[in-house]
Amino acid sequence: LRPRAKASTPSLPSGSRWTDEEVEALVGTVEAVRRSGGKKEDAFDTLVKGALSHRSLSSIKGRWYTITRNENGNGTGTGSQPKRQKKGRKKTTSDSSPCSSDEEENPHGDLTIGLPKSSDGWIYPESEDILLTHPAAVHHGETVKKMTIPSHQRLLRVPNYRTGADPHTFVLSVSRSTIPNSGRGLYLTYRGPDAQWKVPDYIDLGRYGPHKASDIKEDFLMEVKNFVYRDRPSEWCFDAPAPRKTNGANADQEDSEELEAQGLTIHGKKIVDGMIFDITDDATGEVHEMAEKTLLPFVNEVTVQGKRSSRKPKQVQNIDADHHNDGRLHYLLRRGSCFKRNEPMELLVYYGAKYQVVRCGKYPDDSDASSEEGRSPVAMVEGRTAGSDIEDMSSVTNPPSQDNSVAVSMTASGHAIHQSVCPSCRERSTKVCVKTTSVLSGYTNMRKSIFTYTEKDVISILDFFIESPPMESVPRQRMWWIVDQLHPYLKQILYQKDGGKMPSNVKEKLDSALDLFPREKKDPHHDEDMRAMEKYQHMGVVIRKETKKSGFKTGMVEQIVLPGPGSGPRVGDGDDEDKDESMPKKYLVVYFSGEGEDVVTEDEISEYSLTNSFGVMG
Repeated sequence: LRPRAKASTPSLPSGSRWTDEEVEALVGTVEAVRRSGGKKEDAFDTLVKGALSHRSLSSIKGRWYTITRNENGNGTGTGSQPKRQKKGRKKTTSDSSPCSSDEEENPHGDLTIGLPKSSDGWIYPESEDILLTHPAAVHHGETVKKMTIPSHQRLLRVPNYRTGADPHTFVLSVSRSTIPNSGRGLYLTYRGPDAQWKVPDYIDLGRYGPHKASDIKEDFLMEVKNFVYRDRPSEWCFDAPAPRKTNGANADQEDSEELEAQGLTIHGKKIVDGMIFDITDDATGEVHEMAEKTLLPFVNEVTVQGKRSSRKPKQVQNIDADHHNDGRLHYLLRRGSCFKRNEPMELLVYYGAKYQVVRCGKYPDDSDASSEEGRSPVAMVEGRTAGSDIEDMSSVTNPPSQDNSVAVSMTASGHAIHQSVCPSCRERSTKVCVKTTSVLSGYTNMRKSIFTYTEKDVISILDFFIESPPMESVPRQRMWWIVDQLHPYLKQILYQKDGGKMPSNVKEKLDSALDLFPREKKDPHHDEDMRAMEKYQHMGVVIRKETKKSGFKTGMVEQIVLPGPGSGPRVGDGDDEDKDESMPKKYLVVYFSGEGEDVVTEDEISEYSLTNSFGVMG
């Protein structure tokens, strides 16, 4: 899930790559000095002799000044950027502007360390929706052909604090993104009195979410929704406000209790640890109307390729995400960002390292990019984000794995998520190839999570399906699969001590959810439901197959294997249309406990399948 954006760190050249722990030590020291008003020289000396003693003095100084310079200009600085003399002719007065600077470029813009501790410190502009007929509206011309573009734009105004003259006005509009293959993006066009405008402080662009009670979900329910819609909703999710970190043996319990003690309630829901803000429609998996009206979901993520390559536009982060005092997630225009009058500039955010699981899982890549020092790179993808229109995007490579699978995250139940390399690409052991199966929320992980559900969890999931069943047939079939798996789980596991007898209210909800698929004959979606039921009838089936070397292996059918171009099979994503219906279908089976995978036929599935037994996966 996309996490709350945290303070991002610049990738400045300083010899070997700085680790997250080193950067956190440096940032923490700077913040401590700012809060306490202590001497920066003493704090710097402590870092040099302590946590960063293995780093060169020049490297530490560069990072120190990069961070502390962000505090200058508002009277709270803990340090200053040293003046550097440049050879050659000095700039004349006419060349100077609020946006000109001799400072070394930071790929992520200014650091977010300057974010106010409270939303009381944000600038709140006046905002109104305008149409293309408005004089200030932005016309992007031919670039938006064949794209669905919102019919409105947003006009915002902030006071001119510097001169007190006409307010600074700017327009938010949607057009084709500058990031290759990223579909639509959100642009800001400055319409104010200045030739160039440097954003004076963090400006609130509005609420990203949640917009209604159904946008707030517990993690297990969000995992279910991601499974149903094959991880589409995960691209627009943020974590709800997290409790303050504490230390000690009971840290997790203390964190949870503290969050509850805060009494944070949004849209009538009490926020507890692990909740997710989800701005997608429960019936479609796409961004819902209330969220799209803000235009903020069209903000894409800054990418390293775009900054490093001379063939692509330079990208600079100019948006930060932060929680308002009321707990809602807002997008902020970053202080220090620069805009030229009447020149549209794309707005870009950076989601941080925790978002890497979504990057790795959804957009397998066959590029030559490689991870550094065996770690998954951060922000090295051109992933489909808020405004994207296509799904085949590039991602990142992963560290080598001995069993041809890469653990990339954890499910809500705490089980490791694995991505499996397709059988025709086993030799490419150093990366996950284009043909990788996308199992972020695959059948295996979903079934493991089901094994952990309480009665309350089951009721919540059934209510979720009954109230907002998917409209499309394929997600509806995946919903039905979950409900079908709940039936043996309830009888054999959850209510085992009661002889498998379910409470009447649970049984009634279970039956109602099962009746949702396929839809009745008179329903216009009936025929499509029947096709989906036939096509995916073997998905999620558990098989137990005997091998000569290691005895029996148990696994689950995860994907349909399609005929690939040239030689070798191609693993489908679950929605692929068969090129030749007359060809016998084959399926990819992923074995449990990292035992690899296999391709089997329909006859083999019938021979080796295990039915009516849920505990085999326990």
